[in-house]
Amino acid sequence: MEKRDKAPPDVKASKSAAPPSIDPSVSPFALQEMFPDAVGFFAVQYSSLEESKDDCIVLLDASALLLPYTMGQVTLTKVLDVYRPLSEQKRLIVPAQAVREFARNRSKKIGDIVRQMTNQASRLGPPLKAHIGLLVEDPDFQNLQKLSEQIGELATEYQKGVNTVVAKLSGDLGTDPVSCGYREILHGCVSSAVEPKDENQFNEEMEERYSMRRPPGYKDRDKADGGAGDLLIWQTVLAVGETEKRDCVFVTADTKSDWYTQSEGAFQPRLELIEEFRLRSGGKTVHIIPLSRLLEAFDAGVDAVLDARDAERLANKTNSNSQNEIVRDQNDPEWEALVEEKERIQERIQKVQNEITRLTGDDINTSLSLPWNKAAHGLRFELSRMINRVQEIDDELLNKGLESWR
Repeated sequence: MEKRDKAPPDVKASKSAAPPSIDPSVSPFALQEMFPDAVGFFAVQYSSLEESKDDCIVLLDASALLLPYTMGQVTLTKVLDVYRPLSEQKRLIVPAQAVREFARNRSKKIGDIVRQMTNQASRLGPPLKAHIGLLVEDPDFQNLQKLSEQIGELATEYQKGVNTVVAKLSGDLGTDPVSCGYREILHGCVSSAVEPKDENQFNEEMEERYSMRRPPGYKDRDKADGGAGDLLIWQTVLAVGETEKRDCVFVTADTKSDWYTQSEGAFQPRLELIEEFRLRSGGKTVHIIPLSRLLEAFDAGVDAVLDARDAERLANKTNSNSQNEIVRDQNDPEWEALVEEKERIQERIQKVQNEITRLTGDDINTSLSLPWNKAAHGLRFELSRMINRVQEIDDELLNKGLESWR
């Protein structure tokens, strides 16, 4: 009778067997590293931006520094008006890494402006030069030829003007309005508190954070700098909080998921960052906000806030390397309806702002204990709803434009 080999008995995995695959960002050790104060967590009360703004320190990311290049002159003035008193009070800081990134990208932003101007100039078609014999004696055609000649002369003058501006922008480094404004206000605000001396040590720390997907920077690990820029800037924010023991506001146009949790776009700053700052600063709060929110908090005006929001949406929804303007489908009836609705709301916004000013004067105290604020309370609520609706319309128009471009 043929002997059969007995099946080997089940062998239970030894204690030294490899553990199952674990997402490093949710392993107990990573969570312990990112949220070390589990015992005190439920007792934490973070300060609101309104509570922090009068004594906080404001730090600017490179993306926030570059944003005014896509804004209007009025909004740039408002931005500088917000920065100036903060600088004078020693409450404005630009991390050294943010300055370097601004320096690296400034020329590209100016180049985008030059390209947009030259593209617009090239769209001015040549004047009417066709010889149409049967219309030579027609007075309307003769008038058309005169208008065409005038258009040609104006187009030539326009092109000369564009060339002059382009030559100035390309030849005179640092003379653009943004750079001039920053030279006046930010020259004493740069912090070199975090300057890595040992490259290997810094890279090891960065890799350790990235292995746990600990923000910020790991979303940029495939970029040329491996995401080191975000981490260096964040380390400056931490160092300022630790030294000053004050609430901080970090202003950035970056809405990636290693700065914000996502829910149909950027939703809330990552709690890992808020907690890391709280523990380093002795219980203080960091607010991570876009430039538009800073302008809003410091009463820069509705127009400036809306302009900044437009610039932020463009910065995050278009690739600046290949796209400088959004193609709009003017024949889309939904587009036209949205534009008309926006214009009606903006007219109403102006009227409501005027009425609020009439009721409250220049008083910036919004306490409802004051009778004039009670009278204006409903108007302020309406104003807030209208501003939000304008933002929604702008998002819809932008999405339509992007679809047309694609």
